[in-house]
Amino acid sequence: MRLVLIAAAALVTAPATAQDARPPAYANAETCLRDKVAVAVRAGSGAADAADFLLTYLCAGPVSAAGAYQRNTAYLAAMQQMTRSMSAMTSSGSEAAPEDDVPLDDEVDEDVTDEDSSGVFGLFDGATVDPVTGEFVADPSKPAAMGAAFGLQLSAASLVGADQRPVFLRELAGRLVLQHRR
Repeated sequence: MRLVLIAAAALVTAPATAQDARPPAYANAETCLRDKVAVAVRAGSGAADAADFLLTYLCAGPVSAAGAYQRNTAYLAAMQQMTRSMSAMTSSGSEAAPEDDVPLDDEVDEDVTDEDSSGVFGLFDGATVDPVTGEFVADPSKPAAMGAAFGLQLSAASLVGADQRPVFLRELAGRLVLQHRR
């Protein structure tokens, strides 16, 4: 019986611990939805209209930051993995050219060295995503040109996507509207 109580207590406290580990961007958006659901229900003609008004207008800033955090965290992880893979392939020699394809002396770019290419492969190392705004934060130790390239590449990638609002926030808005209409 004691073991069952301990297991139940662990289950009850687990969501609170997981909730605390969530980024502030998510918590801010959820708080906004809860705080403004009554206004959205009064303004909306139906449940879907109220939920959309809540997400798109009343809580647009916090929902946008949560969406940016979710997208940019995924993009950054993908870019870091891609550059680590490219670096590993280059350092292991798996992309070494066959002897027939060795460039002539005048075709070799003298400015490119192993150090330069490892710098490019490490472009995303040390970069983070701001947990409040969802914006990319480049590693300040990287050269300015690399930081600019990093920002442009990931900012462009962050614009791609069908709905910029996270699914969990759309679901929460719908549940809140339905609960408030009862």
